[in-house]
Amino acid sequence: EFFIEKDASRADHHWEEKYKLRPEMLPSFVSKDLASKILLIGKSINFMRKCCRQGQYTGEVPAEVKGVGALEYGQWEELEEVV
Repeated sequence: EFFIEKDASRADHHWEEKYKLRPEMLPSFVSKDLASKILLIGKSINFMRKCCRQGQYTGEVPAEVKGVGALEYGQWEELEEVV
């Protein structure tokens, strides 16, 4: 969350303007591409919660994700594959 900025004054513009990346705050191990994916996932979840009133998420977990198991610090390639 430290590299994603929320603009509270943009409450009516959920998707385009309310959240944005803060590139200067990206840790060295998070690529800009991965940060953009994280932002998109967060915005999508927020959209479903706020606009679709969907608080519960169900569904089958993809086999690729099941096969990963627990991630340890430093497994950045594995994290990018899951995301």
